[in-house]
Amino acid sequence: MTRPTGQGNQQFVNPSKINNIRFSCGALQGDFESLLPFFFVAWPGAMYQNFRLRMSKKEKGLFTLGEKHENSNSFTPYLGFLLPIEACRDIRIKQIFREIPSIINSASLALSDRRVKVQEKLDKAFNQEVKLVSHEMLNNFFQLEPSVAIFQYLNQCFEYITELQIDNGYIEIISLERFPWDNYGELIEWKYRLPMPTDVGMRRLENLSVYFVCGNVFKAVDLFSIARADDRELGRPTEIPLKWFKLDPNIKPADFKIRFEAIDCYGWIDLHITFEDCELIVNLSEVYNPFYSLLTFGQEVAEGDLPIQITIDEESWETVLSVFNTGNSTLIFIRAAKKYTGEIFIEGVVDRKLFASALRAELIRFFNDEFDPALWDSYEPDEDDPNPISITKE
Repeated sequence: MTRPTGQGNQQFVNPSKINNIRFSCGALQGDFESLLPFFFVAWPGAMYQNFRLRMSKKEKGLFTLGEKHENSNSFTPYLGFLLPIEACRDIRIKQIFREIPSIINSASLALSDRRVKVQEKLDKAFNQEVKLVSHEMLNNFFQLEPSVAIFQYLNQCFEYITELQIDNGYIEIISLERFPWDNYGELIEWKYRLPMPTDVGMRRLENLSVYFVCGNVFKAVDLFSIARADDRELGRPTEIPLKWFKLDPNIKPADFKIRFEAIDCYGWIDLHITFEDCELIVNLSEVYNPFYSLLTFGQEVAEGDLPIQITIDEESWETVLSVFNTGNSTLIFIRAAKKYTGEIFIEGVVDRKLFASALRAELIRFFNDEFDPALWDSYEPDEDDPNPISITKE
């Protein structure tokens, strides 16, 4: 089976840093080993807007997982429901699926033999009504044909996770509910009714699939990573300044200031970046809302995941803000330049942690004190999360 590939290098969460957090939806974090094996009814390759919209209580149980690719830092995001085998109400079916992982991981069986044996288990569990997808490679994450029968069995015999608690990376199931859809069409209709922009995700509805997961193939993915996976404004600079210069060991980081300012009744916002006595003003437009990208940009700088650049469309030209390593982990080289022409507006060496924390603090201040969402028509807040900057708060 060919699955969609992820885009770019992605950032994964360290599960051991997650303590006493409950999730009812959204980007699932932690060690998934305790949930295995489970059915995963999911849409592969969903986009960032889908994940952000899932942070509403209206879609409890709809989680985001990232399938990490071998020998790569990229991943394929999935959006869907988790149905643990241990929560199956039919003891006979539960026991059959407990036996499948040993077949999948058998070193003594050829792939063709494993396919035959797994299909025999499916036939026994589902009365020969559910089939493997043709040419399925049968690893610890394999796909079933989305037939009428599979949805009927899931509805009759299985429950899906609606809330989890994570403590030091360990996932504990808090609540489950009966899987409510007994056919493919009902679930597709349900997803059509979600409050989602018409240009986001609708074309992906036909990709709904049912997977059986019996190995730890997923990784915890944070929201900043998902944003970068689907964000055309963010990227990696191709140039490497360290090839051309060496940082003076006696250099002192420049003094700098970052300030956002709401400037008129049409919603324009100015981003002021000042190095010493040199100031750059970048116009931020609601037509090309840069704020979620700025959050990701700041997170990457804070974690030292460099180089990173953000392109801000000012409706007359585009300004590219790039951050580079300097060979000194405490200092970064920042440059703002005009896209295509390369005209440099401002550049300097500053303290990395101070820059990241200053950007974060100013974003919080601006959204608390000045931002008027009524002037940004493209901004549609969730009723449970009306402040778009709330994900930066402790």
